[in-house]
Amino acid sequence: MTDLALRIQGLLERPLEALNSLPFWFALGLLFAPTLLSLFTRRSITIVATALLNFACLVLLGAGQAPEIAGPVMIVTFAASLIVALFGLHENQLWQRISGLDAKVTQVEEQMMTFLRALEGRSDLIDQRGEQARMAFEAARSALEDARKPPQPAKAAFPLSTQSAHTNPSGGAPQGSPAPPTPKA
Repeated sequence: MTDLALRIQGLLERPLEALNSLPFWFALGLLFAPTLLSLFTRRSITIVATALLNFACLVLLGAGQAPEIAGPVMIVTFAASLIVALFGLHENQLWQRISGLDAKVTQVEEQMMTFLRALEGRSDLIDQRGEQARMAFEAARSALEDARKPPQPAKAAFPLSTQSAHTNPSGGAPQGSPAPPTPKA
C-alpha cells in the first residue's frame, strides 16, 4: 500500500513541478479556460459551477500553505470544471437539436395549414359546383315533369252561344272562324 502511495506521489511530482514552473498568467488562463468555454453554453448553472470551481482552485493556490495539496487540488478542480463545461456544451447541443426539431415541426405545421387552406378552397369550389349541378338537375326534372303532363284542352275565353255579337247577319258562324260541325246522321 505504501509502495502504491509512493508511486502515485512520484507520478504527481512531475506535473506539480511543471505547474510550479508555469507563469502565473498562463496558469490563470488554464484555470479559467473551462469558465470561458462554459460562456458559450449560455447556461447560467454551468457558468456559475465552473466559476466556483476555478475560484476554489485559486483560493487554494493563493493560500500557499499546503503546496503539496494545492497541485493535485488544482488538477482535480480543473478536470471537474472541464467536465462541467463539457456537460454544458453537450446540454447546449441537445437544446440546439430540440430547437431544430421544433423549427421542423413548425415548418410541417405551416405546410399542413397551407394544404388545409387549399383543400378548403377546393371543397368550397366542389360545393359550389355541386350546388350548380343540383339546380340544373332540379330544372331538368321540372322540365321533364312538365313535358310528361298530358296536354290540357284549351278553355274558351267566353262561352259559345248561338247568337253572338260576332255572328253573320245570315245567322252563321262568324267570319274567319271555322264552320261549326254538322251533325252526322
